[in-house]
Amino acid sequence: MAYFSHSKISTFEQCKFKYKLQYIDKVKVEIPTTIEAFMGSMVHESLEHLYNELIHKGVILRKKELVKHYLTQWSKEFSKEILIANKKFNAEDYKNQGVLLLLNYYDSHKPFNQFKTIATETQDKIKLGPDYYHIRIDRLDTNMRGLYLVCDYKTSSRMKTKEEIENDRQLFMYSLWIKEKFDDVKNIKLLWHMLKFDKDIIQDVDYTKADEVKNQVMDKIREIKGAKEFPATPSILCKWCVYKDICPYYNKNVTLDDLKEFIKKSKSRKVVANHKEFDVLKKINLESTNLSSNTTIQNKLKRFF
Repeated sequence: MAYFSHSKISTFEQCKFKYKLQYIDKVKVEIPTTIEAFMGSMVHESLEHLYNELIHKGVILRKKELVKHYLTQWSKEFSKEILIANKKFNAEDYKNQGVLLLLNYYDSHKPFNQFKTIATETQDKIKLGPDYYHIRIDRLDTNMRGLYLVCDYKTSSRMKTKEEIENDRQLFMYSLWIKEKFDDVKNIKLLWHMLKFDKDIIQDVDYTKADEVKNQVMDKIREIKGAKEFPATPSILCKWCVYKDICPYYNKNVTLDDLKEFIKKSKSRKVVANHKEFDVLKKINLESTNLSSNTTIQNKLKRFF
């Protein structure tokens, strides 16, 4: 029995090497997250607070109260170790961007009573054969007459395509959980709040498609559990990876012995893997380094692991 989630499966699909470092070796690194992910988490947390106040107290926060909460949480949680890959912007720029997203959402959705919110940031699971899939819905709404809406906040700068909407594995899996959890389900809609565009996208759930997605997820889980090799998938996304400074695929200053030592230390839980120990602070220009052709290190890492 094992537990999987959308993010865990997506990591495996994005880069098997990253998956191994994160979920198998559980390597700890200095960089806690990226600034984009941090800003997104602060916006999510603030909207969760907004709806929790409404659910539990019947109180609609004023706009300035919502922004104050966001800024307080930002100050409390922010760390200088957070990765800012795009040097055109600094932490203050991202913080202000989050404020703008919240203000736009507030103005577009107040008084937040289009539907009844019954849960925020759900923590549950759905059984898939011998394994479990983690269910964490940003917000779950209903009209109290059998219609349920799976609401997902997106802070991405890229609008979802029609194909992505029709094949959103995460929300389809959540809809299956709703069918199991509630007896009065007549219809389920998927709702994406594209915050940077101040736009909502709504899609009816096709139950046949949802079952197909479930089978695809189970197939992917079997593939992950049976994996023996974990090669990297170098791409532009490496620039935003928290493991990039200790990854031989990205940073040519790191040797296989360095990586082995990182993993050994992390597993002993005595230290956090520190890229400074090995003098790997030099930033590698991804555009000038042909990572995908580095077959030598690919083959060495296969043998190493």
